Amino acid sequence: MNTPTIASEAQFKICPLCEESRLVFSGLNEARCPVCDHEPDEDFLKTLRQIIALPDTSELSHSHSSGNPEPENRTW
Repeated sequence: MNTPTIASEAQFKICPLCEESRLVFSGLNEARCPVCDHEPDEDFLKTLRQIIALPDTSELSHSHSSGNPEPENRTW
């Protein structure tokens, strides 16, 4: 059976072990997967929060405000 992969986002954190369910948070440094009972450690949750806090760069323009083209678009 081919099931679609669920992506993690700021409000939707998927278990890193089974990838089957959302993590259930019971505190800032405590979470558990209701499907596989995995408990990510505090370092993992800290890293997850840091990743989620990164800015979304997918919406940035391909050209810089200086007008210089991206390196792959330059003509020499």
